[in-house]
Amino acid sequence: MPVAVRLCDNYESENVAKALDKALLALGGIEKYIKPGMKVLIKPNLLMPASPDKCTTTHPEITRAAIKAVKRAGAEPFLGECPGGTMTPAYLKATYRACGLYKVAEEEDCRIRFDFDEITLDKKDAVLEKRPKAASFLLEADAVISLCKLKTHGYMAYTGAVKNMFGIVPGIIKAQYHLKYQDVSDFAELLVDLYDIKKPVLGIMDAIYGMEGDGPSGGKPRKVGAVIVSDNCMELDYAASSMIGLDPMEVLTIKKGAQRGFFDPKNVIVDADWDTPICIKDFAKPSHMQRSMFPLIGNTRIGRFIERKFLRSYPKFDPSICVKCGVCMNNCPPQALTMGEKAPKLDKNKCISCFCCHELCPKKAITIK
Repeated sequence: MPVAVRLCDNYESENVAKALDKALLALGGIEKYIKPGMKVLIKPNLLMPASPDKCTTTHPEITRAAIKAVKRAGAEPFLGECPGGTMTPAYLKATYRACGLYKVAEEEDCRIRFDFDEITLDKKDAVLEKRPKAASFLLEADAVISLCKLKTHGYMAYTGAVKNMFGIVPGIIKAQYHLKYQDVSDFAELLVDLYDIKKPVLGIMDAIYGMEGDGPSGGKPRKVGAVIVSDNCMELDYAASSMIGLDPMEVLTIKKGAQRGFFDPKNVIVDADWDTPICIKDFAKPSHMQRSMFPLIGNTRIGRFIERKFLRSYPKFDPSICVKCGVCMNNCPPQALTMGEKAPKLDKNKCISCFCCHELCPKKAITIK
């Protein structure tokens, strides 16, 4: 099936619902994927407590439209997510409130799974993680919808429908996975393993406003003006990354997906309602891509070793912005941070350049240098 792209200029409820319905119709209608009586996990991207205007998280109106579409198909939707950070019921509820999804869930009578008990699954055909850990709400779902946000990413270059499924992993386990798979290629393989646990029947991308630069939280909002839908999240990510000027095969999750036969790049077809195709060539890339030596040394394991050894990126802390809240320290997988007099101090010998600190800083006091 094609990747359906429908233009949408703003987040007014009626406009978002129309755009989503048109995109779903291009795929054959939501009834093709969601059957009456199903319990459907709608998995948003809620990285951290952030208001919708920051463009860090899935917009509540996209969530509302998805909930309504699932209900029209006669199924029962519920929301489930494991944001970054220390997971507690209070923190989870605060995140849903800050992102605007708690209110939408109440208004649309949609359950939120606030429990995040850890389960261990058997995935013998996985490439790396054959005993993956996930949140228990995944077991309740008869079908999954990846409700993602279009953003560039300081570590993985791009985050979309596939990487959104990293949110099935409870917070502390995320840190353990970062430590276990420190090479970015291995981490991409892990993300594809997790995506393959229970492939979403639909990917729905909020690309009305995305984030450019050093996302997923430290970049800048950028208007794209589209809702993008596909029944293959790999194809969705391939099309969406192309629209913002990335080479999709430089995005390792997409490259790994193609290598594992989850999609064929030659067969990706875009069904769009535009007169002029979306192609934002000046969409800002993450800092590490702007100065990458990969064109010279190759995006190989040896090439990545050379970059890490001699051209490595590190987080930099701005003491004029930092409020010494400790979020970065508490969520640093290798515990490479200690609190200084004015801002955290970094032990570069411990740092693995995963940029979890950068992702979760509530004040945007961290840049990648």
